[in-house]
Amino acid sequence: MMRFGLCALALFGVTACSPGKIEVGTDNGETVVVNGRGGYSLQLVGSDSRQIYIVTAPDGRSAAAKVEGEVSSLLGSAEAQNLISTNQAALATDAPAGEDVNISLPGFSLKVTESGPNGESGRVKMKAMGFDLDVDARNTAGAERAVVRIGGADAKSAREFIEGADGLSAETREEMLRKVGL
Repeated sequence: MMRFGLCALALFGVTACSPGKIEVGTDNGETVVVNGRGGYSLQLVGSDSRQIYIVTAPDGRSAAAKVEGEVSSLLGSAEAQNLISTNQAALATDAPAGEDVNISLPGFSLKVTESGPNGESGRVKMKAMGFDLDVDARNTAGAERAVVRIGGADAKSAREFIEGADGLSAETREEMLRKVGL
């Protein structure tokens, strides 16, 4: 799995922001750096049994792959977007209602909604320094489901996203990189 810690990065804190990059801490102690001011969109949609990785280049080219069990395969863009929509719809039926945090400053906005006694569900929307981050995550009855989207990433971060995706075979990674010109 591409570490649902990516969800934790949004839910539990951006650890550092500086011009052109965001560093975030994951729930397993790793630090993920995303360089910004680029036009790539990075998406992770997942549950306990399946992960979908999508990278969209500034010119509209996209590459998508899924990991189910220990098998990875490429997806068509339409199929990948359909799976994203299905997951978002499932998460929307269980919309979090609980504590809200809203911060809005020039060049920065953050909205966090969390519910459940232990934060079982949450949404994060952040815009800062050319980035936008959207996370919708649920952990109900021991099952995790999340949709994560990072917009504004640079080519290096897009490459690292593909190369670091858990469960993708070397062939799938190479094909995704080729499809988006990396």
